[in-house]
Amino acid sequence: MATMVCMPAVSANAPDAVLAEWIVKEGDSVRAGDSLGGIETDKAVVDLEAEHDGVVGKLLVAQGTRVAVGAPVALLLREGETPRDIAQAGEQVEAAEPAAPSPGPADPSRIFASPVARRTAAAAGLALSGLAGSGPQGRIVKRDVEQALAGDGTRPAPAGGHTDAAGFDLIPHGSMRKAIARRLTESKSTIPHFYLRGLCRADALLGLREQLKAVVPGRVSINDLVIRGAACALRDVPDMNVTWTADALRRHRHADISVAVATPNGLVTPIVKAADGLGVPAISEAMTALIERARAGRLAPAEYEGGSFGISNLGMLGVPDFAAIINPPQSAMLAVGAIVREAVVDEDTIRVGSVMRYTLAVDHRAIDGELAARWLARLTWYLEHPVAMLV
Repeated sequence: MATMVCMPAVSANAPDAVLAEWIVKEGDSVRAGDSLGGIETDKAVVDLEAEHDGVVGKLLVAQGTRVAVGAPVALLLREGETPRDIAQAGEQVEAAEPAAPSPGPADPSRIFASPVARRTAAAAGLALSGLAGSGPQGRIVKRDVEQALAGDGTRPAPAGGHTDAAGFDLIPHGSMRKAIARRLTESKSTIPHFYLRGLCRADALLGLREQLKAVVPGRVSINDLVIRGAACALRDVPDMNVTWTADALRRHRHADISVAVATPNGLVTPIVKAADGLGVPAISEAMTALIERARAGRLAPAEYEGGSFGISNLGMLGVPDFAAIINPPQSAMLAVGAIVREAVVDEDTIRVGSVMRYTLAVDHRAIDGELAARWLARLTWYLEHPVAMLV
């Protein structure tokens, strides 16, 4: 009898997800682990994988359908089975009907694009909202992205948009932008934020980065060093490494640091797991891989859900000082500004030095001011004595 392929739980606490597209058709042979299609979450498009070898017997839901977790989406025939076995699987499908999606139109704001089109556009910094698709049912495919990048005049107005006589375009919100809006509104509405501002002399930090260039493969960034410094400070001040729940504080055994990454579709926060146990080269390597997958929309939920502390760095864009919003369930977010040259005082002498400013946003339910101040002082010590991060 044919085997059901069901919608997996791809995001924590999400009751459903969107079957974004099929990349197989009925009659195709697949092997265990092959991708059958893409599942769209708030942060990425993940693969729907075949659990065993077989032949695609029937696709049960259309592309773009929101499907409840556990509901059947396809039937696979094992070796020796025939299309007759599809009919015999009907009872399985009927038994699963309570979890099946309710009928109704797909979200009109969703942008339908193939995974390769998403990756190609993300790598080039091209927003998919500015393209019209030539694929089945208007889906954006690779050739649409390539034509837009070639600048051959085929790039249309934003899909689903409307040009008003007043002189503006209406661009529908995508699922990621809606999720960002919902989460940040919830954060500012329910978390009592307070802010502490600090700065460090960054000459030694810049010097260490220059020395690492000669011995570490790849490019170590200032952000990599800030991640390591924050992880060391969390290790030294473990009461800062907490998240709030209604019944108790969770004090984490490791510093799982989420880092804000800008993508064409919005902000994502991939996590450097156990950064307190990683050296600077390992952090740099992990961040390079996470950023690449984030911008291609290929992060797995385990790579961006959770985390015990957050960092947002706009220094590379020249922003000297800013404050960030805490990303739940975390209890603190460090906003890092640019390193600037300015007058500094050494005892009784004024000279020009490098200074970096940062602002710590803190959840007052979980962390009090004195504790946050001690952690910020420890971070500053590491950034001004960066060799200590290496031991």
